[in-house]
Amino acid sequence: MWNFGAAIGLAASALLLSACGGGSDGRDYDDGGDDGEPAPLSGKSDVLREISIVANVAQLFGYGDGLAEPSSALFKAAGVPSGHWGRYSARNPSLLKAATRHDCDSGSYTLEEGSGQEPFGYFDGTRRAVSFRIYNYDDCTIDDESGNGSSYDDGRVENGSGTPNASNETYDYSLLGSGDTPHLYRRYEPVGSRTELTEFFTLGRFEFRSATNQQEQRSILSFRLNAESDDYLLDLDLGNGSGPFTIAENTSSQTLSLSGPYRYHSSICDWTYAEVSTPTPLAISTDGFTAGRLRIESDRGLATITFAADGSARYELSNGNSGTLNASEIGLAVSEPAC
Repeated sequence: MWNFGAAIGLAASALLLSACGGGSDGRDYDDGGDDGEPAPLSGKSDVLREISIVANVAQLFGYGDGLAEPSSALFKAAGVPSGHWGRYSARNPSLLKAATRHDCDSGSYTLEEGSGQEPFGYFDGTRRAVSFRIYNYDDCTIDDESGNGSSYDDGRVENGSGTPNASNETYDYSLLGSGDTPHLYRRYEPVGSRTELTEFFTLGRFEFRSATNQQEQRSILSFRLNAESDDYLLDLDLGNGSGPFTIAENTSSQTLSLSGPYRYHSSICDWTYAEVSTPTPLAISTDGFTAGRLRIESDRGLATITFAADGSARYELSNGNSGTLNASEIGLAVSEPAC
């Protein structure tokens, strides 16, 4: 079975590297064609599947770290309409430094740096002063100093950083890929006499807001994990033309809020879509979610899940069905998802 716990750590590391600089050629990258099917929400297994997905999405991006056994890499993606984020680039060219070329162990990359006014359209549309870096990778391979593996990047990555305002809020952004060509990150790890290859395709835009005790991410993003040695593929789309996908964590109250549309697909599951919201923020502890309400909705039903202090939950479905989930059932679903 695919090791979900290891995968989510590697996926998060890959996204962190991308946010710091890190590419895409679009090879073997498919957006899944049509939208897929709405998530079925008629019984207990459906509820567990969707809890697993949204919990893994949060953990994939570094939220909800208090949750025990952070689980599956459940994801990574395809299918956001190309050009959707292209309008968010309004730099003052006079503040852009000339691109500099850098050699990798194999291949190269160019780096451009500058500053300008960036519109944060996933929040309020306000233009804010940022400093930014644009990396364009060309088959760039970096060997580990230890000689124990290597990393590969290809494509475009842009990162912008703001400064705190009078309310102590800071706005940053990351833009991965260009047009309909995703950023591609590959990781090669020697395992005995063979080499394991895991690759991540990322296409889209993140916007971040940080304030005292509050971190929030809004994104329209496609992300794909391809674990070649395990013959395992996993896709996730966050947000769409109707709006971004939002993940927010209050570090003081240890609560997590999620909202927005998502779509997923794997080697096991066909393309499926739904929308999540948290009418009451989810409390995070080592026992899992210990308070709050999660709402999952699709064209095939509605599920409302209310969490209890012992990590269990009660669910109610729009078809009239209801039931309970114990903490062990939820933990297993999150650590070994059905998709």
